[in-house]
Amino acid sequence: MSRIASNLGTLLIVMLITLGLLTMITFVTADTVRETAYQSYSVTLVVDEVNVIEDRDFGPGEIYLKASIDGGSYVYTSIYENVYDGDTITLDWTILDGSERDSFSVRIEVWESDDGYNENSNDFLGYVEYSRSPPTTMSGWHDAIEPIGGINDLQARVLISETADSITTTATTTTGDTTSPTIYGDDDFWFYSTPIGFAEWILYDDNPDRYVVIQDGITIKSGIWESGDSVRISLSDLTSRTEPYIFEISAYDTSNNVATDEIKVYVHLNEEGSAYVAGTSLGDNFYLLGGGIALLAVVGAIFLFSRYRGSISVSSPLPISLAREERQVPTQPMVVCPFCGSKNPFGTTICTVCGSGIS
Repeated sequence: MSRIASNLGTLLIVMLITLGLLTMITFVTADTVRETAYQSYSVTLVVDEVNVIEDRDFGPGEIYLKASIDGGSYVYTSIYENVYDGDTITLDWTILDGSERDSFSVRIEVWESDDGYNENSNDFLGYVEYSRSPPTTMSGWHDAIEPIGGINDLQARVLISETADSITTTATTTTGDTTSPTIYGDDDFWFYSTPIGFAEWILYDDNPDRYVVIQDGITIKSGIWESGDSVRISLSDLTSRTEPYIFEISAYDTSNNVATDEIKVYVHLNEEGSAYVAGTSLGDNFYLLGGGIALLAVVGAIFLFSRYRGSISVSSPLPISLAREERQVPTQPMVVCPFCGSKNPFGTTICTVCGSGIS
């Protein structure tokens, strides 16, 4: 007896530890909010002046510039007229004005206009191109690079002022709840008499929201739940049919994670409310069933007597092997007592708990 108690105690401890581990693993953690700081700059980019340089004399010309940031669309200056060799054009042309960036690239082109902004007729004189990562505050001249194969020997340089004011930006990110709720539900039910009781689920989650119960594809119950709540469905209104009743619960949390569980209920009764056994009524064929069991008992006794008749005497007890022989009984469905709801072995006619007759 002490060994049995010790084993039961050990089993209980193992079960509690397992349940604790499952709870730690499956319970949902709340959303995690994290703030990340990163550096950026308020960038202002101004073309202050353009100095036109030429190795040969030429008459007055018309000059304009165009610029692109990070490979985007070009923006243009107005066309400056009567520009001679060596002239400096004051532009004060703002390309970026306090734009928040952590880097940028710029391309500025210098053109001589023969037909407004029609670049099919105009002469491309050169360009300035560079990038900054990170941006910086500085001012200086940049020599324009002449186009390859150009027919002009005009040269230019561009004075550009750059201002980069540091900005510390804090970004807030939320790590969402990705773990579904935990559901503990009853096993499937088998009724061979009028169904009683209920099916039950217990729900767990740190961020519970709502649940829905569906019977055979139709919603029969829904609501809001808290962690540890139980959801029950009455089984007393179920009637006999060939196919099982299927109850399915879907439990949602506030992040819309969902867990589902299914319970099947089998109800097999004849017209009088008795259980089906091999296609016939257990109540109507009780004596036939009892006779069959008695016949099997007689055959078994004859077999045992013929096997052990040489070793059995009046003065000696039955052999120990015969006394301890056990018969393996195939697993049968359980019969639910309609009075107290307890489960009894299949074929039981008197409830082992309350003593009531089971029809």
